[in-house]
Amino acid sequence: MLKYDRGTVMIYWIDIGTCLGNFRCKPKELHSIIGKGILNYYLCSVGYTVADLAYTKNGKPYFLGLEKYCSVSHSHNIVAVGISKQCIGVDVQYQKKINIAVMNRYFCSSEQNYVGNHLKHFYQIWCGKEALVKYLGIRLAEVIKDIEVTIRGHHFAAVYKGKRYPLTEVNLQDDYEMMICHRDVDVKCRRLEIEDIIDYCEFKERIA
Repeated sequence: MLKYDRGTVMIYWIDIGTCLGNFRCKPKELHSIIGKGILNYYLCSVGYTVADLAYTKNGKPYFLGLEKYCSVSHSHNIVAVGISKQCIGVDVQYQKKINIAVMNRYFCSSEQNYVGNHLKHFYQIWCGKEALVKYLGIRLAEVIKDIEVTIRGHHFAAVYKGKRYPLTEVNLQDDYEMMICHRDVDVKCRRLEIEDIIDYCEFKERIA
């Protein structure tokens, strides 16, 4: 049985890099399957079933009859799921090389000044925006310029329509950035292996 502490965000995550060749599906499809598999794994571990997982019209997952919230994110080889008793938004990004000058058009002046030419700073801002829209259940393209991510020392927050939403940065692996939008007091991470969730994944075909 998985334990959950009140006031704590639990992050369950998997590095699928070592098992990509074991499945007959594209990486993007595998991300989705693994994400749903982690959600199903969690539900079954706390006495519910896969039938208790549903999605909003915007694709945000939620639990039926279970007073907990969830958020799923994936990038490159990482698939992560956040579970909380309060609303939550999780975003993880692989820090691939990009043209920061081009992407900066989505940022306000204070964000641009913070980013400069630093790739990590760019992904901190981007993940912060993504985490907030997942928290709110809206689409990033519609509000990206209306969200400002603020940084004070090591403390992050996203501001939208005059309201401030706390962000927590999480370091899972090198070359990845993760932000969580939540109002809990603590964040705990648990790494899973594919063997832990394989029975909860809906694969059409698998290589033996």
